[in-house]
Amino acid sequence: MGASGEDFQYTFGKKEGMLTSMRVAGREPLRSGPELDAWRAPIGNERSDWGTAEGKRWRTLGLDRLRTTVDGIETTPGDDGTVPVTVRSTAAAPDVTGASFGQTVANRVDGAGQVRIRHQVEARGDFRTLSCLPRIGLQLKVPERYGTFRWYGRGPVENFNDRKDGTPMGVWSSSVEDQYVEYLKPQDHNPDDVRWTSLTDRGGAGLLVSGDLEAGASAYVELDRAAYPHFLKRNDGWNTLHADHAVTGAGDTPNPVRDQYRVKADSAYDYALTLRPLSGGAGAHTGTGEK
Repeated sequence: MGASGEDFQYTFGKKEGMLTSMRVAGREPLRSGPELDAWRAPIGNERSDWGTAEGKRWRTLGLDRLRTTVDGIETTPGDDGTVPVTVRSTAAAPDVTGASFGQTVANRVDGAGQVRIRHQVEARGDFRTLSCLPRIGLQLKVPERYGTFRWYGRGPVENFNDRKDGTPMGVWSSSVEDQYVEYLKPQDHNPDDVRWTSLTDRGGAGLLVSGDLEAGASAYVELDRAAYPHFLKRNDGWNTLHADHAVTGAGDTPNPVRDQYRVKADSAYDYALTLRPLSGGAGAHTGTGEK
């Protein structure tokens, strides 16, 4: 199942329910995705005494090991020349019952190769009893050679929705490796208030995601599995691009995250973003700041 146009050919896997190939001008700027992004490596406050109980429930219910099962795929060519592919699926841990996410990802590919995505997702069962979710959004696997991370949003250092004073809006640029922030125990980090983000190679070719986002890029898929930084293992040939709708804040010591900065577990989420392949030399997305 796919969509094609001048200089691009996309394939949606029926089993995976996502893009399994995104070939543009002979390149593959996407390895796979987008797929549900609901987990993050717990930050220090979530591992401390006041956050331990909830952090344990995240793992007990399987937020750190979600697997997606496709429930149905629909595709009907649009009158406007676009190709819609709508995927209904369920995400849950394979070893846990009674906790899942139901979601619909509606993809619409236009003649220029842009993919407009509407993501509707809602927690079910025991997930709804959590005081908050770590994050809600989509993640993409992008080939390792696309190692330059750029974004228009808060920067140049890490920030959260409740920790962003001193991080001005701007266009920032960094290598994916330099996005890693070293703590005694590896933990998550990301920029807030992002309007677009990209992963590109040295020539500027790659993939751009736009929307109202909290975004991030990482060379490590299992930050939380490493007790110390020297135990980190790099992704095998890809970088992870997080394009999230909402991320729970950092809180304060020793106070928990305030309610307005939490991703509510009992809410339904409905948002949109756009994937756009970059052919290189995209001057409009050249960073003006360097981390």
